[in-house]
Amino acid sequence: MTVFQQNLTLLIVDDDVVNISTLTSLFAQLFNIEVAHDGKAALQSILLKDIDLVLSKVDAPMINGQELCTFVKDNRLTSHIPIVLLTQNATPDEEEACLSIGAIDYI
Repeated sequence: MTVFQQNLTLLIVDDDVVNISTLTSLFAQLFNIEVAHDGKAALQSILLKDIDLVLSKVDAPMINGQELCTFVKDNRLTSHIPIVLLTQNATPDEEEACLSIGAIDYI
């Protein structure tokens, strides 16, 4: 692991503790991990902290993943932050919608 990797921060947006635990386990060696349990808390973290990548559940509570992505991509101060949207019920239409608003991937 390089020093560069240790300084990157990943924001995980999910309300399921099992998903958070799994994602944290997968990425803790590569990133500093921040967690938000809903889209509103995610927006606060994005605006107040130095976030390098966002993994957000599409159907996150309060502000869903698509709304979060739209806000981040429409704000000149945060538009550089890559967002990956995660779902358990993938559909081609939803994938197209997520990618069209600026998500770098839809899983």
